[in-house]
Amino acid sequence: MVWHPIIHSMSKTGVVVTRLWGLYPEPLYPGDQTAMTKIQNTIKADTQASLDTYLNSDDWASPDMDYFNMLPSGSYNFFAMEPVPETRMDRTVISILIRENNCPAGSAHLNHWYKHYNFDTKTGELLSLSDILADSQAYESLGLLVYNGTPEDCQTSELRELLTSNAWDSWNSHGPDDNPASWYFTQEGLGITYPPYEIAPYAAGSIHWMIPYDQLKDVLKEEYLSPKPMSLKGTVVDGEVVDGVSLTSSRNYIHCDGPSEDIDKLYHIKFSSSEIVYNVCVYDAGNGAFANNFYKRQPLATLSSLSPSTTLVVTCGPSAASDLTLLVRWTDGHNNERKELFHLDGEGTLTSDALP
Repeated sequence: MVWHPIIHSMSKTGVVVTRLWGLYPEPLYPGDQTAMTKIQNTIKADTQASLDTYLNSDDWASPDMDYFNMLPSGSYNFFAMEPVPETRMDRTVISILIRENNCPAGSAHLNHWYKHYNFDTKTGELLSLSDILADSQAYESLGLLVYNGTPEDCQTSELRELLTSNAWDSWNSHGPDDNPASWYFTQEGLGITYPPYEIAPYAAGSIHWMIPYDQLKDVLKEEYLSPKPMSLKGTVVDGEVVDGVSLTSSRNYIHCDGPSEDIDKLYHIKFSSSEIVYNVCVYDAGNGAFANNFYKRQPLATLSSLSPSTTLVVTCGPSAASDLTLLVRWTDGHNNERKELFHLDGEGTLTSDALP
C-alpha cells in the first residue's frame, strides 16, 4: 500500500481560509492488473469527490470575511484524511479504513467519521455487507455478536450496556446495505465502527468492535474467514546490506501548489530492494523517540511486497523539520522480521541503525 499526499490551501483577501490535507491510499499487489487499476481508480475518484465537497463550497472556498475577522488570528476551515493501519490485503479482499476529519473555522470541536473500502481482489468490485454474509439469517447473527460483545476501550459496565443497547437498536433499524456502521476486515477478524453521535454522545468518540473469525464461522461466507497471503515475499530498508539484501535510498523534494506559506514542500524518500521482500511498514519515529507502544502508531506507508522493479515512496513533512527519523519493518525471504531506524538530518545526510 502506498499513501499519496493531499495538500491544498485556499485564500481570500490574503488570508488562508481553508486547508485540506491528508493521505489517500493506492493498493499495490501481485494479481490481476485490470482489477488493481479498477480499485485504484475507484479510490481516486472517491477521494476527489470528498475534496470537491469543500473546494466547491462557498462557505469553505469563499467564506464571509466579516465572520472570519471576528475569529482568533490564524483560524481556518480544516479537512483531513488520515490512514488507519492496513487492515487486510490478500488474494480474497483488500480492506482499507480511513478516518476523515472536518472542523469549520470557529467550531467548538472537530468532527470525524470513518470511511471503509472492501474490494474483491480478483474483480476489483466493492463488496457490500450482503456480499460477505453466509445467508439471510447472518445479518441478525452479526448484530447479536455486536450486542453480546464489548466495545474496545469500554471502561465500565454501564457504558457497555448503553453502547451495546444503542448499537442493537441501530442495527435493527437498518439493513445490511444501509447500516451506518463502517465494517472492515483485519488479520484477526471483522471490525465494526460507529461514528460519534450515531449510538453515543460525541464525548464517547467512535465506537469499535472487533469480532474474531472463530465467532464468524456461521456468519460470513467461508472464503472471508481466513486471510490468504499473497504469493510474493518482500522487505525494505535503506543504504545498507542486510543478510545479502542490498537496499538503497534517495531523497528529493515535492513542491506543492497553493498559497500556503508554511506548507511548501515535503520530504519524499524512496526505498528499493534488490530482492523481493514482504510486509513493509514505514513509521515516523518522532526524531528518534522510540516508545514501547510505538507499533500502535499509524504507518506512513505500507506495502505487501517490494521487488527490484518497484519503489516504495514515503512522504514526510513539512520540510521545516530540522531532522527526520523513520522506522522500517519488513519480513525477509526466510520469514524473519527485520527492522531498522533511518535518520535524515538537516543537512540531508542519511544514517541507519539496525534494531534487534
